[in-house]
Amino acid sequence: MKTLCAFLVKFASVISWALSCFDRVIFKGHLPISRPYEIENFVDYFLKMRRADFMETLAPHWSNRLVQYAKGFAQKAGRLYEYHPGVIDKDAWAKTQIEVHQLREGLASISTVRSRPNGSTHGIVVT
Repeated sequence: MKTLCAFLVKFASVISWALSCFDRVIFKGHLPISRPYEIENFVDYFLKMRRADFMETLAPHWSNRLVQYAKGFAQKAGRLYEYHPGVIDKDAWAKTQIEVHQLREGLASISTVRSRPNGSTHGIVVT
């Protein structure tokens, strides 16, 4: 951000306006559980079940629902859906999809990354 601000200050006399926006969005599912204690609280107090039971029963089911939704969304948009069995460089993957398909706007592709031992989805990448 410092670089952008410095650029705007340096060329302020010739810039009419500036537009700031995201060039891609990465979703990693959505429950308010970005930290371990949040998922523990969700399972313990909202679902009121043992964590081990949650990981064996509900987590894989919810993960599969999320993957099916992502596949359908990509198909409706006429875009690529890719599965990755482990960790990937999401930013490099997204840039490759944009270059290969010569996209300038809109949805580029969706990827699921499964890296949990029980096979549940770790992240959904939407570019």
